[in-house]
Amino acid sequence: MLSRSLLLTLLICLAGSLVPVMAQETAAQDVRSVKRNYPLKISSKDMTTLHRKQLTFFPVIYRSPETGLAYGALALGLFKMIGVTDTLTRTSNLELPIVFTSQKQFVVDFLYTLITNREKYFIRGFNQYNNFSEYYYGIGNNTPDANKTFVKYQSIRTNQRVLRRVTKRHFAGLQYQYYKVSNTSFSDTLNLDPGNSRLGYGGFTTAGLGLVYLYDSRDNVINSSHGTYVELSSLFCEPYFGSQYQFYNITLDARKFVPIGRGQVLAFQGIINHNQGDVPWRQMATMGGFSMMRGYYLGRHRDKNYIAVQAEYRLHIWKFFGMAFFASTGEVAAQMEQITPSELKFAGGTGLRFQVDKKERVNIRFDVGFGTGTPGYYLTIGEAF
Repeated sequence: MLSRSLLLTLLICLAGSLVPVMAQETAAQDVRSVKRNYPLKISSKDMTTLHRKQLTFFPVIYRSPETGLAYGALALGLFKMIGVTDTLTRTSNLELPIVFTSQKQFVVDFLYTLITNREKYFIRGFNQYNNFSEYYYGIGNNTPDANKTFVKYQSIRTNQRVLRRVTKRHFAGLQYQYYKVSNTSFSDTLNLDPGNSRLGYGGFTTAGLGLVYLYDSRDNVINSSHGTYVELSSLFCEPYFGSQYQFYNITLDARKFVPIGRGQVLAFQGIINHNQGDVPWRQMATMGGFSMMRGYYLGRHRDKNYIAVQAEYRLHIWKFFGMAFFASTGEVAAQMEQITPSELKFAGGTGLRFQVDKKERVNIRFDVGFGTGTPGYYLTIGEAF
């Protein structure tokens, strides 16, 4: 029971830490943060009895520079969908995490994944209420530290995806997202963006529809040792969908895992986040956080476009202990053609791993990332990608 508790706690760690979600929590990012690491797999342990139901409660705890210490509880329901007639179809689930942080932030999520008979369809929902606060530096790749201002806001976000299996490892479908930010309060906007680029400063509502494609050949979605993962998604926010602003988002997340020896893995990831149109500040591509560009405060740099790559060397040391060394580089820009090697930001660091579930390869992760300024300390469960 403990290992399952820890495994599911990671879902909340990622959802809470990427409350800005993706985190790059741009249109596709927020939700991608949860979905990126758990795209289709709900539980690696299928229920032995068809249509068996289970409701369990778990503690939640994690730490990040954006939240400080976060704690709370998770209610998890596991079940088989009506109409499932084979034991190979994986278990559907409902999740309700409630999280408080030492920064006086409050997050409530309701997530579900419904899997139909023979896994023909996956229906995923991410719904979140957020009473949050963070530091905001304005828009651009070279915003000065003097821009730092404290912002509070409330938000409601929902993202719904319906994916159909095309072949064994290929999935395709549609997604819909609604995002509303209200009660925003900036401590100081004097040094921030010009008035014509302050989209959403007083709150906003966006809504859009888009396409999703997934390819996944990883051996383990929690801690991969070999395989490939590719997710390509789009989101078109238009007034006829109920959006206050008109823009579109295209996001590509590609990963490769290569075993290079016993207990050793090289992991690579590349992200492209492209936005075009009138994008409000909370839906721009953001640099930093738990996963990519560790060492940068999530949102330290943000703009319409973001490209980043990272590499990580993971190795087993002794018994339950392991280590990781990682390095990344990335850049944000108003236009894709403005991204140049001379403006790239760099980050890197190292971390310890403590295995809590040998069969499922679940680790407690403690990373120290170095970007600019104060190092970032991250304590959570599961790998960064």
